[in-house]
Amino acid sequence: MKHQPVSFSKKPPLPRSVWILSFVSFLADVSGEMMYPLLPLFTHQRTGSSKTQFGAMEGAAILIVSMMSAYAGFRSDRKGKGGRRVRWIRLGYGLPVIGKAIVALATI
Repeated sequence: MKHQPVSFSKKPPLPRSVWILSFVSFLADVSGEMMYPLLPLFTHQRTGSSKTQFGAMEGAAILIVSMMSAYAGFRSDRKGKGGRRVRWIRLGYGLPVIGKAIVALATI
């Protein structure tokens, strides 16, 4: 039995617009991560809000994001082909939760 050589097709390079959008997304993420620790201080100094008020604002924001993510995931699963995306969605949402739990335990 003869083995046929494996041919690797050369994929075309990514378009320039993809590289630009990726770089912009990277910078947006970095700036968000740099700003996040300073947000409580800024909010307290500018609005005079208390820790409780800031916690309520942060909780409301997280609630909105979580509800929208759950709705989008539900719609994606319903529209997806045989629900094959479910395991990737679970992995994508599960890993950050585990990471945040580790950080929370490390600060105790």
